Amino acid sequence: MLPPQEVETLLGDREQAQSKQAAALRGVLSRLGDRLPRVFVVETEYQPHMLEARVAWIRKFREEIGDATISGIEEWQSFHDTGEVPQDWQDIDAQETARDPGRTQAKTPAAAVAAAPTGVSNPGAFRLDQTGLAGSGA
Repeated sequence: MLPPQEVETLLGDREQAQSKQAAALRGVLSRLGDRLPRVFVVETEYQPHMLEARVAWIRKFREEIGDATISGIEEWQSFHDTGEVPQDWQDIDAQETARDPGRTQAKTPAAAVAAAPTGVSNPGAFRLDQTGLAGSGA
């Protein structure tokens, strides 16, 4: 799991890339719009709208990280500062293990973070790669 500041930086890079891609598609559409019937460019019209929706989501998420208003950011930062899994996350893991006895409880701090349930307060539920933010398989 990356530290909050690094995630914020990488999300900024992703936001710029997605914005550029949307602008490029809009440029293509402006040139094609006069030459082709709309039925042939509808799919291309859809793409910049989806990219812009992603950019809006990324921007909001970056703001939450930068402003430290996203729930769980204190624990997330603490994990990076100390290397220890926050007690709240350990408690969540124990609760999930109690609910699902077949699930093995995490033995190491890194495994505990990876094994914690997916949710808003669990930054370990996501990973940032070159294609963007994706849910982890835990």
